[in-house]
Amino acid sequence: MKTNSARWQRIIGRHYAKVTILLASLLITLLFVELTIFHVFDIKPPGYRPERFFIFSHLTGVIHKPNAEGYWYGSNGKQHVSTNSYGFSDLPREVSKHRTRIALIGDSTTEFWEVDEEFRPQYTIEKMLEGKVEALNFGVRAYGTDQSYLLFKHIGIHFSPDIVVYLFCINDPMDNVRRSGKPYFIVNSDGKLVLKGYPVSMPSSRSNEYIEYSDFPILRRIDRSLKDVSFIYRELRTHPGIRGLTGYHMPLDANFELRPYKKSYDEEDLDRMQITLKLILELHRFVSSYGAKFLLVEGLYEPAGNPLIQAELVKTYGDVFDFEKVTTILEQFSTTHGIEFESLMRISQNQGIVASELVPHRDGIHMNNQGAILYAKTIVAKLRSMNWLEDSDNVTRQSPE
Repeated sequence: MKTNSARWQRIIGRHYAKVTILLASLLITLLFVELTIFHVFDIKPPGYRPERFFIFSHLTGVIHKPNAEGYWYGSNGKQHVSTNSYGFSDLPREVSKHRTRIALIGDSTTEFWEVDEEFRPQYTIEKMLEGKVEALNFGVRAYGTDQSYLLFKHIGIHFSPDIVVYLFCINDPMDNVRRSGKPYFIVNSDGKLVLKGYPVSMPSSRSNEYIEYSDFPILRRIDRSLKDVSFIYRELRTHPGIRGLTGYHMPLDANFELRPYKKSYDEEDLDRMQITLKLILELHRFVSSYGAKFLLVEGLYEPAGNPLIQAELVKTYGDVFDFEKVTTILEQFSTTHGIEFESLMRISQNQGIVASELVPHRDGIHMNNQGAILYAKTIVAKLRSMNWLEDSDNVTRQSPE
């Protein structure tokens, strides 16, 4: 044993320096490559340094930082974004109005940071209507219907919109039951919504995903790199070719955007959809109480609008989905409660456009330039068909006191 131990010590001793140099060289090379990609080519992970654009809010948990400007790194590369003095991702606006106003409310799919600035719907709508209408964008990333409602109720309404357009995103039902770092609603025994978690308590910087902390930058960078590696690993495992070799597929619970398309809802699915529909109805009633018009628009979701992806999902999970279900639920709900409704899913299908052509690659939810144009055209066509723009040359409403 001693002889073997001594022999291994001599072997390790001879190669220790070489191994050390090799590892050090590898780390230096990796660091150089990462720094080159990060700084020279300006390729950064999605959501890089969100504290540049977001601040804490007692009202909604988080809100845009006023007068912020820079590049947002998302699923479609980097895009220039800026916020006005009121903290909305839009041009400078005034509270007082001089023409008909349209308010766009919702989450990141309304914010439209994934598209080129000139194609963002608020600007496209204004151009299509020759400047006779002012379109304001109140969308904020990661919002649920609850946060969009509260933001509009307490802030957006003071801009006196004549028309309010809420863009439903498929992850809204899940966001609406999320209780961490935001206000939320529950349904009481009488079937009414009750607000909880308001005002939102300010979190510590270490637990707030929108506030970057500066301690231990090297450890933070290592942690971020490990997360990037983990992300790449998950992406590889879920790639159809790799999945076929490994037999791996992501559990349905992890793909929470797919849950609303299940043919059969369990109790949690029913609760999520119930709260979401009640919030939409509450939003509709609030908008109507001020004499404004309300339009519900169903956003895009690539798996529900791409037959190839649908076939892959059926192969993975079995015949458990109805990819028309969400559209049907929203349409029937809107008809019952007198809400005007449009579906980008149905419109794209009727026009023979595969959803994959309207969203960034490997995104599925946000829209690209073409999708943003379709959204703007859909709104304008709907408003014209309803004659909601006939008074667009006059100011029809004033700010609430």
